Amino acid sequence: MPGSPTPRHRLTISAITALALLSSVAAAPAATASSASTNTPMPATVTLNAAAHATAATGVASVSPASFSMVPQHTAGFIFTAKKPAKPKVNIIPGSKRLTVKWPKVSGASKYQVVYSLRKDFKGAKKVTTKTTAKSLTKLKKGKVYYVKVRALKGKVASGYSKAIKVKTVSATPATVSVKAVPAGVNKIKVTWSQPARAESLKILVSHNNKALEKSSTRFTVSAPVHKNSAIVTIPSSWRSKIGDGSGNPAFVRVLVTNAGKTKKTKITHTYTTARSAKGTSAQKLRFAAYNVGSVAATKNLAGRSWTQRQAAVVRAVERSKADVIAFQELTTAPVNGTDSPRQYLALAKALAPTYKSALTEAQVGTAPGATTKGAHIFYNPTKVRKISSGLHSTKAVTSVPYKRDSTTNETVKYFAWAYMENIATKDRFYVVSLHIPKGTSAEAQRLRLGITEGVNKFIAAKSGGKTLPVVIMGDLNTDVARYPNGATTWLAANGYYSAAHAKKRVNMGIGTTNNQTAKTDGGYPRKPFKYAYVGTRIDHIFIKNSPGSSYYENQAVLNSDGSFNDAFRGSDHNLQVAQLSVAN
Repeated sequence: MPGSPTPRHRLTISAITALALLSSVAAAPAATASSASTNTPMPATVTLNAAAHATAATGVASVSPASFSMVPQHTAGFIFTAKKPAKPKVNIIPGSKRLTVKWPKVSGASKYQVVYSLRKDFKGAKKVTTKTTAKSLTKLKKGKVYYVKVRALKGKVASGYSKAIKVKTVSATPATVSVKAVPAGVNKIKVTWSQPARAESLKILVSHNNKALEKSSTRFTVSAPVHKNSAIVTIPSSWRSKIGDGSGNPAFVRVLVTNAGKTKKTKITHTYTTARSAKGTSAQKLRFAAYNVGSVAATKNLAGRSWTQRQAAVVRAVERSKADVIAFQELTTAPVNGTDSPRQYLALAKALAPTYKSALTEAQVGTAPGATTKGAHIFYNPTKVRKISSGLHSTKAVTSVPYKRDSTTNETVKYFAWAYMENIATKDRFYVVSLHIPKGTSAEAQRLRLGITEGVNKFIAAKSGGKTLPVVIMGDLNTDVARYPNGATTWLAANGYYSAAHAKKRVNMGIGTTNNQTAKTDGGYPRKPFKYAYVGTRIDHIFIKNSPGSSYYENQAVLNSDGSFNDAFRGSDHNLQVAQLSVAN
């Protein structure tokens, strides 16, 4: 009809009406049917992207706020065009026979096209398309210059090409790469590294010890794309008892970059997997400590370090720990100063009273011919914990492994102490074990330590509630994962025990739990702690079963402002270990 808008103009009117609702075009003059029919010039033409469309039935456009752009011109009507994606920003890592091209994700792009050529004008260029933000160009010629550009594709609409990059394939040794690692979840770590200047492949090496990283048999390997700068590494199930959840040990990591068969290793870093906090309420959490105080015989010939001289420092260390339950080792039945003097364990019990009580009676302990035979004891704070029952047993009685002296030790058979206890505030019940197992580097000594550990676990499991209630094993296990990766601590972690050292907060992990590194010259009492490159050697441990998690762990080495030991708290060549654990049933 004369004067009526054409379908095209009806679309124009509907579009303008919709656009008028948007604040960005609220000030634009509205079109009328007569102006449209007489082709009156419009102030501007609106270019809509693919989100704007007209229905077949009505020709009415639907418009979203982000679906248009204003194109200044004086032409009536509307031109519908798709908005181009942005140009990719390209980076290239050269290798001897490949180029790894990468770029950040372009908003709206569904895929990308990589074009490369030996010629600057891209004559005879090759094209590859990918949906990812990286592409390795392989089977290239060594030592040749290539030109590379990339564009983003959004449906059938393409961005402009990125600026062409000139790059040469290289066969040189990879340059130095930095690396760091952080916790990334239960049994997970995140490894991050700087971008290599040249590389064809990249591997992440992980192990339980820095020296073990050198051998393929004592590490595991994870391959990572050259274009990536980080990776989440999941600790394999076969490694978790050494460096996984509850192991108490960090994972040691380095990155290996390879180009043309030449490798470059990063420096070594380390991190723990994410720790689990002790469950339950604050009232269900107790502080547990393990402390090898050193027997009377151990320091009787060491000037200024006799037991009578050391005892006060032991008491201060215990009081500082604020422990609710303490497992002592080498707290012996030997007299402290001649045959008529008190026995060592009774002397300490008197010094700690009334804050702490012994879980063992004198009748249970009895006497022993050796200096360290009955040195395992359990003390507790009677205002926080109630003792239900307790006992003292020979480690020889719980294992079938022959208990023989080997060439590296003169130790006799030891006893372990146990106690069945109750948290007074919550009535939660639990078991505690104080354990000191033999030292020695021989295969025989290692088998014996494993046998005793397994035997003690079976002994407690056979008691009422021993399989389901929390069980805390503490003591000098003479085992660390670096020297004995398949030793007692690994066995405990593999059989349901959680190391308290795998805590939300850890203190003094760079110091060893014992200070005997230079014992030949200082008797195990150096002026300052031994400096380790990564973490200190731990032979004193706290493990918990049936209530995994640890809120706090401290290797209690009290130092002066100059980094030297504070002798007011140093009563032994071992440091007290203290942890906050839950005994929630």
